[in-house]
Amino acid sequence: MPELVNRRWTLANRPVGYPEESDFAVIETDVDDPQHGEILVRTLFLSLDPYMRGRMRDRRSYAVPVGIGDVVVGEGVGRVIASQSDDVAVGDIVACQIGWQEYAVVPAHTGVDGLSRSFGCWAAATGGDGARFSCVWCGRRCGGPNCKDEWLPGDWDRRDG
Repeated sequence: MPELVNRRWTLANRPVGYPEESDFAVIETDVDDPQHGEILVRTLFLSLDPYMRGRMRDRRSYAVPVGIGDVVVGEGVGRVIASQSDDVAVGDIVACQIGWQEYAVVPAHTGVDGLSRSFGCWAAATGGDGARFSCVWCGRRCGGPNCKDEWLPGDWDRRDG
C-alpha cells in the first residue's frame, strides 16, 4: 500500500527510571501489502500496559526485550483495511498484537480476536477485558507460580534504580 504512510513509535534508548520522550523515536515508513494469510490493520486503540516497561529492559525475562530501533510492542484494536485471509474480512474490527504504530500487517490465524459491534467499548479490549485480564486469567487458571516476591505495576522506580 504505497500510498499509505505508517508512523511507528520505536525504542531509541533503554529507559532508566521512568520512560521519557527521548527514549522513543517516531519513524515514517511505507505500509506493506498483506501476503497470503495476513491482514492489514489500521490502529484505532493502543494498549499501554505495565508489562511493556519490562520489555524495554535488556534483561532475561519471560518475553524477548524490544530491540533498539524496533516498534514498541503492544496489543491494540484496529479495523482491517486489507485482507488476504478467508477468515477475516475488510471492515472487521480486531484485537491483536499491533505494536505502537498506525498500521500493522499481522498473521490472520494467530492472536487475532474479532470484535463484534455488540462487544461494547472496543477500547476495553486493550485493558481489563484484554491483555491484562487474559494474563491474569491464564496465570490463575493454569496454576501459575505464587508471585508474592514479584514487583507490582507502578514499582518501576524500585526496579530500575
